[in-house]
Amino acid sequence: MIIAVITQINLVSVQLIYTTIGNCGTDVFFFGLAMHTCGQFEILRNDLTEFGMIGDGIQLRRSLHILIKRHKHLINLSQQLDDSFNGILLMQLFLSSLVIVVLGIQIIIGVKAGNTLVFLRLLFSFVVLMVQLFLYCYAGDYLSTSNEILVDSIYKCPWYNLTKNLEKDLLFMMMRARVKFYITAGKFYSMDIENFKNVFKASMSYISVLLVMLNLDE
Repeated sequence: MIIAVITQINLVSVQLIYTTIGNCGTDVFFFGLAMHTCGQFEILRNDLTEFGMIGDGIQLRRSLHILIKRHKHLINLSQQLDDSFNGILLMQLFLSSLVIVVLGIQIIIGVKAGNTLVFLRLLFSFVVLMVQLFLYCYAGDYLSTSNEILVDSIYKCPWYNLTKNLEKDLLFMMMRARVKFYITAGKFYSMDIENFKNVFKASMSYISVLLVMLNLDE
């Protein structure tokens, strides 16, 4: 009997480890990559703000060439991040929506049955699910914003002291930074804070409708 219990505990432990690695591991890996890329954008913004303060024409031309190459590299890195994870994010979004539906029904049933422990467990699962989606949306929104605000950093540099050719290069860089970029789920649903709020509001509306329907059945 004791051996059977120990074996069952070991199996549950292994299951939890694999579930954590397969589920949370992907979330943490994506979030880490996105935050690293955002940090590189932050370094680029600081360098652009200080551009033009020191150096002659040739040095400034070389420095700007390096900054443009770094900007292009970061944009390509962000695009590769989206290409690598958009399928995973689509599946994550679909499964999260499905789990929210099931949890909504179970939460309402738990409330009706007066089972506080079951209700708290389901509520905690719902909160964890929302936090998981929030991390994806926050990372996508932050990455998109990091590229857009490069325009402000370029404008803050002493561009008025530069040559016309350098000013034109900076202008093209600003135009490229204004191009919208999003981390997407399946290349069609943007993972940003606005869409996270839409998912959260839809979930609350769904649970409210279920609660009203169950009250009408009484």
